[in-house]
Amino acid sequence: MLSQLNEEKLVVVGGGAAGVYGAIHAKTIAPHLNVVIIEKGKPLSKVKISGGGRCNVTNGHCADNLILAENYPRGHKELRGSFFNVHGPVDTMSWFTSHGVELKTKKNVTAVSVLSDGKFLLEIKQLPSGSAKHVEVDYLLIATGSNRQGYQLASQLGHSIVEPMPSLFTFKIEDLRLRELSGVKYLPIFELLAF
Repeated sequence: MLSQLNEEKLVVVGGGAAGVYGAIHAKTIAPHLNVVIIEKGKPLSKVKISGGGRCNVTNGHCADNLILAENYPRGHKELRGSFFNVHGPVDTMSWFTSHGVELKTKKNVTAVSVLSDGKFLLEIKQLPSGSAKHVEVDYLLIATGSNRQGYQLASQLGHSIVEPMPSLFTFKIEDLRLRELSGVKYLPIFELLAF
């Protein structure tokens, strides 16, 4: 879909809440745009983790809502609300497609430059193979959240970056199994004992 002629293109780098909202808003105000979200991981994965596990895009590999809910680690009741019963993963992804927003996963935008005509040239690598292709787009929205890659892409475009500061207390953990939890907030869990 990125290669269609004579069609203005917007690429959104980052499939989190901000990127998805930006893509939807762009299609709302400019329905003619060819809008593509590029996400190296699962779209809306932090929404799933930090939003009570109710994201319906991230589990697109499971078409049966009941099977997905039964395998939810906190118990199936949390995923059996009225919204989930009506709008499962396949429905949600179909909604994006029907509104002209294409979701591309397992792709990583690794470089960006501005062409002489003001368009953007993106280098997009397929994961996990690493094979790269170059794509020319009219508009670019970088919405990578706390991922430093967004800052690197903005720097490649000549923007100066103010060093980001965490607004919440953070933990630096070297355990690679936990790296996808980066940026997730947890409430303290404790038990009050009476003496």
